[in-house]
Amino acid sequence: MEGLKLNNAPAALFVGNSNDERKDLVAGGRLILSEAHGRKAAEVRGDKFEARLNDAEYRETNEKLTQRTMMFCAKIAAAARGEEAPATYAEFLKGGRKWASDPNFLRCLQGITSDVIAPMLPYTTSNALGALAFVDKVGIGQTYEVNVLSNDIFLFQDSSWGASRSVPKNSLYSKSITINPKPRSAAAKIKWYQLVGNEQGGADIGRYYLALAGGSNNKILALWNGAMTTGVSNAAFVPTYLKKSGYNTANWIALAKAVSQANGLPRESIIAYGDWAALSKVLPSGTAQDAALTYGLGPDWFSKGFLGTCMGVPLAPLQNTYVAGQVNLASPTEMLSASTIYMLPRAGEGFAPVYIIFEDDPIVLEMSPDQTADMTIDINMTISVEAKGVFGSKIGVMSSIS
Repeated sequence: MEGLKLNNAPAALFVGNSNDERKDLVAGGRLILSEAHGRKAAEVRGDKFEARLNDAEYRETNEKLTQRTMMFCAKIAAAARGEEAPATYAEFLKGGRKWASDPNFLRCLQGITSDVIAPMLPYTTSNALGALAFVDKVGIGQTYEVNVLSNDIFLFQDSSWGASRSVPKNSLYSKSITINPKPRSAAAKIKWYQLVGNEQGGADIGRYYLALAGGSNNKILALWNGAMTTGVSNAAFVPTYLKKSGYNTANWIALAKAVSQANGLPRESIIAYGDWAALSKVLPSGTAQDAALTYGLGPDWFSKGFLGTCMGVPLAPLQNTYVAGQVNLASPTEMLSASTIYMLPRAGEGFAPVYIIFEDDPIVLEMSPDQTADMTIDINMTISVEAKGVFGSKIGVMSSIS
């Protein structure tokens, strides 16, 4: 079964309606969010992303969508007040303090935001984690079930005619794993002028959508990391022979060979994920030919910070992040280990180690004005999601890379 991927998001999510302004704004918001997230992943990991807009179109669409969204919300709020709606964006900006504190304006904006982000979250999540996570949705109040089939094969024994039934019996075991999404909430603030820009431009609703989706993805990344850490420490999931401490050429060969054989896949079907600081260490090491082998690898390594492929195994960086709320501290904590590399089957070749399941229910988003000089808006957002280790395919872990 194919998981939800940004490139296979249904086209209907991005189709507007010229006769329905709100629907058109929601479709445009999803397009901008998809483009922003996809471009970021393509830039960081070199993932293939089928952009729908070029750079100039993205900037123009983003600016116009911001203005159209704000004007629409102002029109709804003005109608509730019995007032004339602003005729131009400049006129809207002049009434900024009024709109930033108007509950009808904020309800309209939070409704559009919810409709933009809710169906896109599973796709942006899968885009961030690649083959390390399988992302799907389940109905409201339902349980998601994963049936993990046996990875064993039958053992043939030496025998003789007439004694074939005396050999030990083999068994193929399967296991069902259930996943129940749970609510996760976040509180945030956004400054009015960062959202609406000014008469010279600067309006960036794409950044606003990406920040909300990014905050959700940060929490989901933490859930994934917890499930991954628990699974790796379980010897039934990751046996000793699939763990190596420290990087050198011999360890790389041994781990790639073990992951390949454990999953019955060729080496080219294995992929290695890690923080780029760990991937940057993947160079010839521990052999008498290190200097000669490294010669010529410099341009590739220096341009990206890591090799694209090592001994037939592609390398893919994970976009690490700081723990939410710590980015402005003197020494923030990284969410993921910067000294670990995971080897596993490519997407579609086996089970992802962790399943992330969303409840197919709109996110709950509430916006309220904070009476401050810079017109800050308080945002409270809740999503229903869970991450659980499945480890139906064997993965390799190389840790303590320095």
